[in-house]
Amino acid sequence: MKRIPGLRAFFYWLMDDRGQPLPSWPEKFDQGPPRVLELGCSTGAYLGRLADAGWQGVGIEPSLVASQKARESGYAVHTGVLDDVQLSPRSFDAICAWMVLEHTIDPVDTLQLFARLLRPGGQLLLSVPNAGCWEPKVFRKYWYVWESPRHLHHFDPKRLQKLLQDTGYPDVQVVHQRNVLNIIGSIGIFLKRFQSTARLGQRIMRYPDSPRLPVQLLLAPIAQALALFGQAGRLTIIAHTSCDQTTAGDLPK
Repeated sequence: MKRIPGLRAFFYWLMDDRGQPLPSWPEKFDQGPPRVLELGCSTGAYLGRLADAGWQGVGIEPSLVASQKARESGYAVHTGVLDDVQLSPRSFDAICAWMVLEHTIDPVDTLQLFARLLRPGGQLLLSVPNAGCWEPKVFRKYWYVWESPRHLHHFDPKRLQKLLQDTGYPDVQVVHQRNVLNIIGSIGIFLKRFQSTARLGQRIMRYPDSPRLPVQLLLAPIAQALALFGQAGRLTIIAHTSCDQTTAGDLPK
């Protein structure tokens, strides 16, 4: 499809799940490229995309193995969590945290810390599972992203938008991802409960870790429709801090 004239753009539109967009280029920044922090950067794949787009990236990753691989690829990555790293206030133009906020002990404290690290008008991009969609209502205890005790919090769009506005982000955009991996994983968990389908369920549960292109293309129209009607299982948030100096980012630590 990618090689057929006229279908290339359609292919990339169909496959764009809106899961990890790049930050928009800042209007003003200091000498050199704008700076971005990625929390939970794994082996550095997204940092590579940022570098290709002209950003100067810094990563934080709790996994020793993953962070070491990222450093071997040439990226500036700290091993640990956000509290382990000394970072200067107002030193980043953007912060990205993909599927991270639900793991934090105190989301309010985390978002306020992000606001302190961002320059005025800086961007925060994050993603979380959507507990406000139809999936947890249908799959109930078999929902793929309950993941207790790893997931400490669950968010719906309204709660998340208010939380961000209360912690220093007056401009908040909620984007429904074009992604049905939660559904596939939930089906796998449900099938595992039956002895006759346990092996099949285990295989289906592993699919979201390494999705295949043909299946993604087949399911893309369903993912597009769910996002269109605001019922996607995953959310991407694009928020901005205030351009004024007095924001939640100025609150004392």
